[in-house]
Amino acid sequence: MSLPHPEEIWAEVAAMAIASTAIPKLHNVGFALDQGGLWMRDIGDGWCNITWIDGGRAVLCGCHNDSSQTRYQVPPIDLLAGGPDWLPWEWLVGLMNETPMLTFVHWWDGSSWSQAPTPDGMEDGVFYNDSTTENVYWDLADDYDKAVTALENLVSAARTRAVDRSVIEALAAPLGAEALSEEGCDVRAALDIADRTGVTPGSTRPGIPAGHGEPADRRVHVLDPSQVSGLITTAMRASAELDRPEPDAGPALERAVAWVRDRCPDGTVTVAYVGYDRPGFTFISPGGWLDKDLSEVLDAWRQEGADPRTGHWTHARIRATADTTTVERAYDHVPAWWQPAYMPDAQVAALRTEMARRDAQWRPGWVRLLDEDFEQDGAPTELCWRPGRTVESLG
Repeated sequence: MSLPHPEEIWAEVAAMAIASTAIPKLHNVGFALDQGGLWMRDIGDGWCNITWIDGGRAVLCGCHNDSSQTRYQVPPIDLLAGGPDWLPWEWLVGLMNETPMLTFVHWWDGSSWSQAPTPDGMEDGVFYNDSTTENVYWDLADDYDKAVTALENLVSAARTRAVDRSVIEALAAPLGAEALSEEGCDVRAALDIADRTGVTPGSTRPGIPAGHGEPADRRVHVLDPSQVSGLITTAMRASAELDRPEPDAGPALERAVAWVRDRCPDGTVTVAYVGYDRPGFTFISPGGWLDKDLSEVLDAWRQEGADPRTGHWTHARIRATADTTTVERAYDHVPAWWQPAYMPDAQVAALRTEMARRDAQWRPGWVRLLDEDFEQDGAPTELCWRPGRTVESLG
């Protein structure tokens, strides 16, 4: 979506805030002024906020429940990545912690809109007005055409900072007595909002101070347990294998190779150890759970090559043809040939058990992540999605 100048956005949503204040039956929709910005009330489809920042800059943020695609991604998307120093960092980070359903942040630097990078083709659902206020107001009107004109005149006056009593009173004219109820049109309260939003003659628009740079320890909010395992997967993918001796081939490996050669259609099996005790759920492949008998064959091979000091492999691939056999094992990282971006909870638990059994020198650096509470504390920015990384949607 191509966003208009923030002056245009502010005038439009300030007009909606004025209308929803003036007309009693609009009180539960529209925009409200709070913390120096204008906030669209969430009635089920999302929310948004526009706030001015010192120096003629602005921030537009929010969530659209139907069209935002940035919410449930693995690894998480950092909506503030690459943000300028002047962003109100503490305010935005606090907002993300208080309002986890935040899926877009755009900033205006005085000349153009920018945002953090997102995966190609992914929509963040940015918007600034869902038209609820207009539609409810028009539905209340006895004279639809006059209602359209009255609201257009209000928006026009807000753009030129010329909102006055007559513009607000005109909102009531197309409405019947039932629509206004006994309270009538609250002109005084609406004028107060108009003045506080800076759209009356001589008034001052609100804003908040500019920031002073990104906090060094900033973290990104995590919304789903699968994003937690995705963070661990990301760290494992960036890691490398420790220098360990190649295990000797034994009869269990020979049986596994023979099985793959004879029974797998393409002569290949690619697996990760999950560790469920239930038969057939010990290993997973990119296509799903494995055959129970094949799982038993692979488990025997995994145990055969294990060393009590250096541990068991966590991922493996066997490619077997009539003439050649290639066996690959990963003990300390997620290899390139393993595509899933996250893992089942049981697999994380199995990794904890596996790493606890190894001697300390055979535990990769990412092991510390197994004990972090990402859902409580957020994700380190370096583990979030960035260009060049794969991303997988949870919904």
